[in-house]
Amino acid sequence: MQRARVAPEHNDRHAPSTVDVCTAQRVESSRLVTRRLPFVVLLSLAFALWAFAGLVAARPRPDPHGATLAPPPVLLSPSGFRQKGLEMRAFSMITMSYDGSFLVGLERVADVRLKLRGIACELRVLHYASAHLVRVDTILLPTTAFEQLALSSDGRTALVIGEGGSKFILVNLVKCTARVIWTHRRGVPGFRCDQVAWWFNGAFYMVGYLHDSESRMVYNGIVRLNLARSGPAMFERALDLTPLERRFRAFCFQLFVDPAQCFFGCMPRMGQVDIYAGTSPIQKIASVVAVGGVAASHNRLLYAARLNGGQRDVILKDVETHQIWHLGRDNLPFNYLFLSLDGKTAVITLMNFRNNTMSYFYARQAQGFKLRPVPALQNVRPGTLRLAGNGSACTFFNPDGLLYVRLR
Repeated sequence: MQRARVAPEHNDRHAPSTVDVCTAQRVESSRLVTRRLPFVVLLSLAFALWAFAGLVAARPRPDPHGATLAPPPVLLSPSGFRQKGLEMRAFSMITMSYDGSFLVGLERVADVRLKLRGIACELRVLHYASAHLVRVDTILLPTTAFEQLALSSDGRTALVIGEGGSKFILVNLVKCTARVIWTHRRGVPGFRCDQVAWWFNGAFYMVGYLHDSESRMVYNGIVRLNLARSGPAMFERALDLTPLERRFRAFCFQLFVDPAQCFFGCMPRMGQVDIYAGTSPIQKIASVVAVGGVAASHNRLLYAARLNGGQRDVILKDVETHQIWHLGRDNLPFNYLFLSLDGKTAVITLMNFRNNTMSYFYARQAQGFKLRPVPALQNVRPGTLRLAGNGSACTFFNPDGLLYVRLR
């Protein structure tokens, strides 16, 4: 827990007293001392009031939602980045492990010799123990452009999509190695990814299209990556998305959870967004005026919306049980939503555009999804957040540094 820094308490030994004045002015008469006494008392009183004002100013101020606006504990400050051999200006967060024990980040490579070898970026894996940074691993990526990374649930393997979805790199996070398993070659059938990839039930899945030797699309949809095979045979068809795209055409958003579960929004006309779940069958779960942010996991969709009555709300919907939780009924502009992989922990953001700050709040199913502030992330400068898969922790990165937060 971060302690707020307070002004030191007033110590009477450092304030002028009547005895001090009398001692210093022994040559003066008692009448002179008596005449100066009110001034000494006023001076002491003024100093005490100043010290008290410092105490009040240093005390953390309460947030309207019950948060404590104490200065957040910076785990890795800008100088800490340099001490760890990291370049803060070139660093960005990608994802956290399921258990929150490490963060995968990306850093642009500055070494010209590496760039000439086709290595333009590297993974930086920050390992934590008891919320303290204990180790940083570096893994060079043989790609000229990074697109996306998907992480296995056990945290041992990652799939990197590079170069416009034409190159796939398998990363061993234990051995800190990376190898190219597929790259596009003219005249060779293959798969090009739409830069959407994720891990589900023991395998990596990607959205994109299969093409023939003349680069003509022969399949549009989700593929399962079979690492036991090589070449084009590793891309196994999982779900054809063509019928879905022909039916709904323009999408406001698409979120893929597993090969059979998709959440998407369509705008049939201005001022209306229809939200759907599933692929076959498809069910309409809501119709709202506008959608701000979305996040999905398993059979649950978390979305910030403006309702038909003009009110704002953050809604969590379970499409299997049809249960609904309202997380943000205060008519506040919540946005930037995060949902743990088990769907039991949600994190939402409240922007303060007047002060150019942001505050984070979280809710757990065990507490009825009652919204609570993240004390260390109140009125902070804008940045990015990543949530652990099990919802136990999150990391926040802004110009002040990198912060690791345990969600109690």
